[in-house]
This record gives sequence, structure tokens and C-alpha cells, in this order.
Amino acid sequence: MSVRVNLILDSEIRSGQPVWVTGLIKALPFAALTVFALGALSFFGSYTALRREVAIAKEAWQQTEPKYLEAVRLKAGIAVEREVLRELKSWGKARIEWSSQLEEMARLMPATIQLTELMIIQRLQMGPKAPERAFELRMSGKTGGLQPEANVTEFQSLFLIHPFFNQTVTNAAIPAGSFKQDPSRNAARTDRVFELVVKYRPRAFE
Repeated sequence: MSVRVNLILDSEIRSGQPVWVTGLIKALPFAALTVFALGALSFFGSYTALRREVAIAKEAWQQTEPKYLEAVRLKAGIAVEREVLRELKSWGKARIEWSSQLEEMARLMPATIQLTELMIIQRLQMGPKAPERAFELRMSGKTGGLQPEANVTEFQSLFLIHPFFNQTVTNAAIPAGSFKQDPSRNAARTDRVFELVVKYRPRAFE
């Protein structure tokens, strides 16, 4: 018979694990707390820096915003003015310098022709590629002398032959029945009245 006597008190019992494992387990809560604290400090520092950058950006925008809005307004205004200028140029290319046309016509008109009415007619129409303006110059007049028909023919041919007109005129015609005896009470036997319609080449809007 054998008897085993335990001479070590419970309070004196030591763990069989290595000392470093036990220390590591005890240190884990402190390490975790330290990591959390460092992470919180880092986050707080980044957040503070971000807020500072946002504040700086807001201040810079407050100073820049009026200039930016003014630039936007000016840009919009320039765009509108350019569009207006483009339309004006387009209208300018689609018009005829009537002052020069009439001045040259008066200079070259035969002395035997007397105009009694002059009317400029224009209309908008669709051309092959773009809208265009078509022009007509309608005239009524009188002539007399020994060759009234020749007088009117000479005036008509002025628009078809003369270099100043034939680059822009497409047709110059005397409407049927418009060349006739002058119905005026004081008209001579050879006096005639006439109409002349001059058509110009259409001018396209570009």
C-alpha cells in the first residue's frame, strides 16, 4: 500500500504553459486599447485636416464665386452677341445694295425714259440648301418720240447686258400688254406707257 501526499497548496500551483504565452494573453487587452487609441488619434487627425481643407476650399470658393459667375455671364453674353453677329452677317449677305443699284440705273437710263413708279418686292423662299431671299424690281414708266418701243427695249437690255447688273439680274421682262398707248389726256400719238419687271438672283442665308 502506498500513500501520496500533496505538499503543494492550491495557491502555489503554477501554470504549465510557457511564461511568454501567459504574458502575451495578459498584454492583449492593453495592446488592443493602444491600437484603438492610435487609430482614433489618426482618424481624428485626418478628420481635422479634412475639415480644415474644406474650410479653406469654402473660403476660396466664396472669393472665386463672384468672378466665376461673372465669367459665366460674360461667356453667355458673348455667345448671344456672336449669334446676333452671325445672323446680321447672314442677312447682310442675303441683301442687295439698292442704293447703288438705283444710282447706277439713274446714271445709265436713256433720256427718253421717264419712270412713274418703282417698287421693290422681296420674298422668302426655300433654296437648294438654305432659305433665301428673292427680289424683284417692278417699274412703270413713259416714253415717246419716233421709236418708243426701241427706247423701252434699250432700257430693258441695260439690266441684261451691262456688267454692273448682269451679274445679279436673272431676267428683265416687259409683261404682256403693259407696253401700250399712253392714256393720258395730253399724251402725243407716239407716247407709250410700259412696265418692266427685273428679277435678281436669289440671295441665300449662310
